[in-house]
Amino acid sequence: MSSEIELQKSDIITLPALALRGLVIFPGMLLQFDVGRQKSIHALEKAMKSDQMIFLVAQKNLADNDPNGDQIYRVGVVAKIKQVIHRSDEGIRLFAEGLYRAEVVSVRSTDPCIVVDLNRIDTLAYRPTKRTEALVRYTEGLFEDYIQNYSHIPPDIVIGVIQKKDCGDLADYIAANIMFDYNEKQKILEELHPVRRLEKLAAVLKKEIQILSLESKISEKAKNQIDENQREYFLREQMRAISNELGESDNPQQEADEMRERVEKAKLPKLQHDKLIKECDRLSKMPEGSHEASVIVSYIDTCLDLPWNKSTRDHFDLKKAKRVLDRDHYGLTKVKERILEILAVKKLAPDIRGQIICLVGPPGVGKTSIAHSIAKAMGRKYV
Repeated sequence: MSSEIELQKSDIITLPALALRGLVIFPGMLLQFDVGRQKSIHALEKAMKSDQMIFLVAQKNLADNDPNGDQIYRVGVVAKIKQVIHRSDEGIRLFAEGLYRAEVVSVRSTDPCIVVDLNRIDTLAYRPTKRTEALVRYTEGLFEDYIQNYSHIPPDIVIGVIQKKDCGDLADYIAANIMFDYNEKQKILEELHPVRRLEKLAAVLKKEIQILSLESKISEKAKNQIDENQREYFLREQMRAISNELGESDNPQQEADEMRERVEKAKLPKLQHDKLIKECDRLSKMPEGSHEASVIVSYIDTCLDLPWNKSTRDHFDLKKAKRVLDRDHYGLTKVKERILEILAVKKLAPDIRGQIICLVGPPGVGKTSIAHSIAKAMGRKYV
């Protein structure tokens, strides 16, 4: 580090500050980013007119387009401006190198740019032990697990991690070169004890590995589902093309597709929906002219003709029910009495469920007509 920036801890320096949105820079980090806000451009111009030193610090609120001295973190990094490229349409591109941590002592001004008084803060000394060596190895292992799930890490960064053996340097280097929440990065930047800094980074890495692993599983599951759907669609289209070539205009595949559309439009409960979709899949695999195919079509038609998601209000007027039953049917005394008993129980306990009337007898004795009468007596629509 050059003599011009060799400072004692007690020295106070004054530098223009550039607020970074969602970005945290670390000592030793080379960073390239675009600058477009007017305060940031003024801060750069002020730094370039003096010794090209600037204070890079993260802002607290990402949504704030014009942060002042109270809306930036107290700890940031003093950086040396290496290159400034003026881009007419996109502002300015800055290339800078982080040098050392610094803490804001006071804010001198906020217009036209933020100018702050800074105190340099150095990493605390620590004594290397077997525990610190184990922590370094553990963190390197977590980094290896991380790059297995996140493949966008350049090889030179991996080599750099292997070469770092100091707890503080390793924590800064890894935090500077991987993607995670800027608030977590700021906590690592503010930690001056090297061992505690590396412990915080290890905890963040552990959490990130778990999240990346879940993301990978979700992505793989979605990919498999898409592949299966595409395969199924392709095979169906092939079957449809073959049927058309053979002149089979009415085929189970086409009929299954039409039934499937009707099932989707019916908005059935999940259990019934899944069952009918399964029957549609069975129908699509049936050969032309199959007897079982006609049975499946009849079953699906019957299910879809039921009044799903429709209901009528019951009217439990026992006198009216007895009058309707006596008017429509002669005899059948026991049957009518049983029906009236069931209606009376339903009237007394409206929350009771699962009552089924089973009418048994040979054709022509009045089973269907008495069902009509029950519906008429209760004000229900006969299906």
